Amino acid sequence: MTRKQLFIIQFGLLALLIALAVPQPAFAGLRITTVFIDSDPPPPDSIAGGGNLRAIVNAAARKWERVFRGSSNWDLTIEYGWSDTYRDNGAAYGVETLEDQGGTPVRPTRARILFRNSRTPDGFYNWYADPTPHNNNEYQDYESLLAEVFDQDNEPIGELNVGRLFHATSGAAAGRVDLLTVAMHEIGHALGLDHRYDGHKEQVTGVTVDIKSPLPFAGLSIIMQTGTHIWAFDPTVLMSINPTAGTRNLITAADALVIAQLTSFDRPDLGEPPGVPRVRPLKCGRLTLGPPRTTIPVPDATE
Repeated sequence: MTRKQLFIIQFGLLALLIALAVPQPAFAGLRITTVFIDSDPPPPDSIAGGGNLRAIVNAAARKWERVFRGSSNWDLTIEYGWSDTYRDNGAAYGVETLEDQGGTPVRPTRARILFRNSRTPDGFYNWYADPTPHNNNEYQDYESLLAEVFDQDNEPIGELNVGRLFHATSGAAAGRVDLLTVAMHEIGHALGLDHRYDGHKEQVTGVTVDIKSPLPFAGLSIIMQTGTHIWAFDPTVLMSINPTAGTRNLITAADALVIAQLTSFDRPDLGEPPGVPRVRPLKCGRLTLGPPRTTIPVPDATE
């Protein structure tokens, strides 16, 4: 080995030691750890698409992590699996249970989510399990919706995103309930839209969640349904009480604002998520958008 080669090796080792000695930036934002509960999927005639629940739940978790990144640390563990939620809870699609909370500010730290694995009950829809949940290729149309919103004195605040929707007009996703949408919805409950959570108990004392500074759209009161679902802007927000067959609901700015308010997370990302088409947003001036195009009776529950 030449002196030059020895110098290069020694210099490389020194650089490595310096890099290890420099404090690395601490993780900031929401980090969701998912733990699969070994369980049987629904019968083949109740689910289509070929997707895997583990990949779908992990994709749903990453979408929420993007929204709640870069502010304060928040670790949440979610145990999840298949179960006969319709028999046990009357939930045709999914059920979430908050199991632990803590930290400063107090936030959910552990939850359990179960998805229906029985044959599809009458009046409900079969599952669509996306084999590629990190993209939306199985859906043919996309729309983004803005609503003009006002404060409690009826003064205009701005235009709030209240819908990010993919629609399937053909293929396996058409006419079926999207498992990824339900997974994102149930994680939304685990993030704070749960009656057991202290932040929910303290702030949802009536029928609204009041958005306060330093959050954007401070002064807006968002009307809730059953305390854990968003009634304002139904059915286009993710946290509406009913999913729509053939539609994938992504996380909207309205969904993010409600959970950020409950959990004291002051800088949620309300911007358009990656991977959606660039379209001109549709605008509406009404607080409530009206009934879904395809209604499904109360699909989920919290114990």
